[in-house]
Amino acid sequence: MGDYTEHAIPFSDILMGFIVRSARKAVCVSNYVAKRVSIFRPRACVIVPNGVDLHKFTPTKQKDGKPRVLLSVSRLTPKNGLDLVIQALPLVRDIDFWVVGEGDQRGALEGLAKKLGVAERVRFLGYVPHDRLNEYLHKAHAFIRVSRDEGFGIAYLEAMAAGIPIISTGVGGIAEFAVYEKCAFEPESIANAIQQVVGNTTVSERLAREGLQKAKEFAQEEICKKIEAELLEVRDWGKERQILLSH
Repeated sequence: MGDYTEHAIPFSDILMGFIVRSARKAVCVSNYVAKRVSIFRPRACVIVPNGVDLHKFTPTKQKDGKPRVLLSVSRLTPKNGLDLVIQALPLVRDIDFWVVGEGDQRGALEGLAKKLGVAERVRFLGYVPHDRLNEYLHKAHAFIRVSRDEGFGIAYLEAMAAGIPIISTGVGGIAEFAVYEKCAFEPESIANAIQQVVGNTTVSERLAREGLQKAKEFAQEEICKKIEAELLEVRDWGKERQILLSH
């Protein structure tokens, strides 16, 4: 289980509570999500984080030259804080912001960029197939997403695997796995973090190196084994219950 509150529907808490209590086990992607799920009193709860395909997402050398590029892979929704990154752009120079993804907030974000005089520095790239994301990550000097809430954040993990330094708020489940330069929810703090990462080779290389090393702990193959083990345990529990009921 990951994020669900962003897609709230009428009586969603009642529905979620019914689903969780009916399940033999709740598998959550982070302790943060598990804590939120605990209000529904699941019978059991285990943590299995997201995994990353280390064959698809591979590191590259750090980029030089200008303009430097910040990249976000994100749904265009208020939760992901893209508006805050755009508000920080007037405070930094020679840095462009590319956004991969789609969402209802695109029009508002384009309007904000125009209002702040940075429209020519913001590129909305729309949908990009998953097997091409590594290509775009390799064009970036840093990955940024100023999330207001995050159950896990697979995009951060993929950026780490690609050897790209990260700028993040560290909210929710992000802090449980990511290596990042921390920023607050204010444009000045975001701008300072951008300058610290993009303008400082020592910091950038350290974040990229440590992030890549950390990403290797979340290899997709190993995570799949953990999920399989949890599914097999539930299956075996079902067999035991059938035997018990037959007597």
